[in-house]
Amino acid sequence: MKKIILLYSAVFLIIGGSAYSWYKSQYKGDNYYVRIYDAYKPSEKEVYKKGKKVIRYTYTVQGFDEKGDSQILKFSTFYKIKPYSYLEIFYNEENGSVDWVGRDRSEIPKNALEQLQ
Repeated sequence: MKKIILLYSAVFLIIGGSAYSWYKSQYKGDNYYVRIYDAYKPSEKEVYKKGKKVIRYTYTVQGFDEKGDSQILKFSTFYKIKPYSYLEIFYNEENGSVDWVGRDRSEIPKNALEQLQ
């Protein structure tokens, strides 16, 4: 009985570790903070989403992490972002920008905020 429990535990740990490793490689990454200015004109492309024709906006911006280090980021959205908005972009080395969230100025780390001014 103990051997069966140990075997199931080992299999569970191997599967769980593999699943976490895959999740981390696909969805985890660094957080970068950007500010969208008037000068950032997105490229527009018509695509089909659920059978409807919509416009996808692609932005290429310079983002800064919590330490103030910069990175050129490219992300797409179906929404046109208001100028002078602050965003937090979740960036993965393999997949590029995974997601983004609008942020208030007070939520931006100090080092990144200094670079965005």
